[in-house]
Amino acid sequence: MKNILCILLVVSSIACFGQQNADYDRILERFRVHFNKLEVDSAYDMLSVRVRAMIAAEKFSESLKSVYAKYGELQSLNFKERNDILMSYRAKYEKGLLELMVAFDSTGKFTTLRFLPATPKKDSVDPSDYRLDTKTGKIYGTLSMPEITKPVPVVLWIAGSGPTDRDGNSAMGYRTDAYKMMADSLRQHGIACLRFDKRGVGESANAMWNQAKFTLDDYVSDAVDFIDQLSKDKRFSKIILAGHSEGSLIGILAAQKTSVGAFISIAGAGERADWVMLNQMQEQNPSIVPKAEKMFDSLLRGYELKSIDPDLKMYFNVSIQAYMRSWFRYDPAKEIAKLKIPVLILQGSTDIQVHVSDAENLAKASPNAKEEVIMGMNHILKNAPYDRQANMATYNNPALPLSAELVKDIVLFVNQ
Repeated sequence: MKNILCILLVVSSIACFGQQNADYDRILERFRVHFNKLEVDSAYDMLSVRVRAMIAAEKFSESLKSVYAKYGELQSLNFKERNDILMSYRAKYEKGLLELMVAFDSTGKFTTLRFLPATPKKDSVDPSDYRLDTKTGKIYGTLSMPEITKPVPVVLWIAGSGPTDRDGNSAMGYRTDAYKMMADSLRQHGIACLRFDKRGVGESANAMWNQAKFTLDDYVSDAVDFIDQLSKDKRFSKIILAGHSEGSLIGILAAQKTSVGAFISIAGAGERADWVMLNQMQEQNPSIVPKAEKMFDSLLRGYELKSIDPDLKMYFNVSIQAYMRSWFRYDPAKEIAKLKIPVLILQGSTDIQVHVSDAENLAKASPNAKEEVIMGMNHILKNAPYDRQANMATYNNPALPLSAELVKDIVLFVNQ
């Protein structure tokens, strides 16, 4: 009875936002049931098409099971507040409290589904809000500044793929706080850091325009505009561009189009994205590889895929084909070779998403670059074993510190 009353409170709290929101209580209750029964496939089907294209079912399943293992059954949801399209709920579990952030598309599918601590820690120094005004909406960021009066270096940090926000957390439940920790570490070493929510993510969700026409080059343009804005700020002595995972390629392309002092690639792919995806398919489901190769070839030739094999819909949905075509055009090794600025290539030895061979490919293409393999560091920049289960467990443990070697390498490179 207590659980039912809590869910009814959600109905009365969100009804004031309009008729469309009247159905949200039923969606959340359905998710609660799927979560408690560990019906991960059914829960995955509740995500929007775009989100499913960015987050593999396996990763989503691991994330959901990790939350369940740590907190137990989801007992109730109490509405807290709404900020633009994001709604916050206090989620009561058997073993504790979390904050659940959600947003929906017009069909009632989740575009955001994110678990956060109920009482998150504050930065040791309150960072400043920072934003970029664009024709299609505002892109919001956070600027962390050291407590000194002279001009300082500033690192523009570009997030990785999928719905990864400025803190290094995913709307699909992964919470690492890696980017937030990095910004604070840099601040303590006298270096400023600007990190931001990409279009379609977090506070920048409303800046996403026509998804079917959106491309990787739009992310590159945003990075260039941020660099231009930072270059006019007298507080900064130089700008260093740092890209993590997919953000590495975005950073490489942005560095070609503007003036920055140096570039840092962290866990960046060393091969074209379609080759990376084919290798992943080969490991996970070899039977779909021949069909996928033909579809990748069609995209590279500029064709739109209208007839998609059911086994491949999650990879080739019509709404993301323009993005994929733009992404596949770029070979990171060929692009990094065009940079004439100092380059640092960092790669963790226990990264199960991007491998040391990727860093080697980038370093071979950029002979003036400095390459460092950080022993024991995984993809989210924390120390972890290579064992997949133990490695993935770190993706939802924000208390784990960053790799000290990573911070040391970046600070030395920025200050050189």
